[in-house]
Amino acid sequence: MLDVKFIRDNLELVKKSTKEKGYKIACAQIRTDNIASISLHNKLGFETNGYVYKNRKDSKVVIYLKTLF
Repeated sequence: MLDVKFIRDNLELVKKSTKEKGYKIACAQIRTDNIASISLHNKLGFETNGYVYKNRKDSKVVIYLKTLF
């Protein structure tokens, strides 16, 4: 079973680290059937325009972005 708190805490650390290094945007490519990841990214404030495309592995994916200002 996934430890959601562990994942959320680690994503927060990644966001903090990338912001400290001067990155302005965080980007995640998420398969459309990965409902848990989509939900987590939404809760963390990531946004998407909902455009679905196929990646190199022929999986349907959506790009999620979050500004780090």
